[in-house]
Amino acid sequence: MKIFNLLKNTKTIKYNPSNEIKTTLNFSEFNYPIKYNTTNPSKIFNINCLEKEFFNYLYLKLTDKENAKINLIRMSNGELSAYYSSYPIGRIKLQGRKYYMQILYDLYKFEHIEGSIDEFIPKIDNWITYIRVHLKY
Repeated sequence: MKIFNLLKNTKTIKYNPSNEIKTTLNFSEFNYPIKYNTTNPSKIFNINCLEKEFFNYLYLKLTDKENAKINLIRMSNGELSAYYSSYPIGRIKLQGRKYYMQILYDLYKFEHIEGSIDEFIPKIDNWITYIRVHLKY
């Protein structure tokens, strides 16, 4: 498992494996498109800082080619379903009182974790492994 140095201050995070900075992201930016599950949603959710932080870490760990294929769909409960091309890679809910994350390991095996953003960020590597092993590009 690679060790990633992530330097964080109030506005930017930097990806720094072996002293090479890949990119610097501004927390006010969100790098993935979000669609809603319906054409006329009953509630519109704003992107919160936890979602920005989680998906900025994902963005830093993927290649540009992989990032171009990531799409998000917002469900009615505030959950974001993440897709690589049209294939699901997992779900995360960072809206409301309860937070959870779903991780797919193969076609029939998955894990559902309840907790906080601090528990979800290390699990991003599982999403990346699933993409690179099962959804080869």
